[in-house]
Amino acid sequence: MNLSRQLIFLLPLLAVLPGYLGIEGVYYSYVLAEILSAALAIILMVRYFRQANLKISAEIVSQ
Repeated sequence: MNLSRQLIFLLPLLAVLPGYLGIEGVYYSYVLAEILSAALAIILMVRYFRQANLKISAEIVSQ
């Protein structure tokens, strides 16, 4: 997840936001990268647990 925060989110945001917001764009880039990284982690966790739950349910039914 750290890699996604820094490479996928932070670097592009650092390239774009300072052009619009000046020095504040640098600060907002970090905060926004953290929020987007947390959202990605939540989405991945929900998908994983749904798949795991379906596998457990299928095993219970097959018994």
